[in-house]
Amino acid sequence: DLRPLLLALLQLDEPQRASLRVLHVGCGTSNVTEGLWKDHFRQITNIDFSEGVIKLMEQRWKQNNGDESGLAF
Repeated sequence: DLRPLLLALLQLDEPQRASLRVLHVGCGTSNVTEGLWKDHFRQITNIDFSEGVIKLMEQRWKQNNGDESGLAF
């Protein structure tokens, strides 16, 4: 739901998106990180107060995506 708004506000091409640093606060178990990655954002830090959720999301990312360069949980 946020994708069109975010891309319209930022108006960045793919190389610019790749270098932009994104902080995803309260990431929970959402798929926002996957969406950002598909839109060529490559510097994403995900934080949440739940250590269990962070571990789960880290494992899910490794299983489904593999490439972790620039990604942090």
